[in-house]
Amino acid sequence: MDLLVSHQRGRYRKARREILRTLKRLGDEHRAVERTEVQGIALAHTALDAREVVHRCRELFEQGFALDRRVELDHPDKVVRIDIVGEHAAVSILRPEDIFSSAAATDKSSVVPPPPRESSKSETLPSSTS
Repeated sequence: MDLLVSHQRGRYRKARREILRTLKRLGDEHRAVERTEVQGIALAHTALDAREVVHRCRELFEQGFALDRRVELDHPDKVVRIDIVGEHAAVSILRPEDIFSSAAATDKSSVVPPPPRESSKSETLPSSTS
């Protein structure tokens, strides 16, 4: 089966190594990864069932990175995006400010605003003298 795997743009080689290591850890001896025409998306070829790979990756993640923290749904730090194109699927974890949707741009109620930025300097406005 094939899997679409998202990765940081310009980091294909690092992502390829990680994908190959993970598939090997899951028991795939016939794995391969190739670039796609889309930056930030790699195509992984595996002898394993794609759904099983996703399920087992989730288990590995939960074992190694279990966090107990609250989530702010109105202003999330990250957004999970799932794209399905034909028989392929891609999962991305993005910051809200890294997402653009032309449909959402016309409907302001569906746009998730980025969290307020903290400034290291205090900003003061000049006083007006009339």
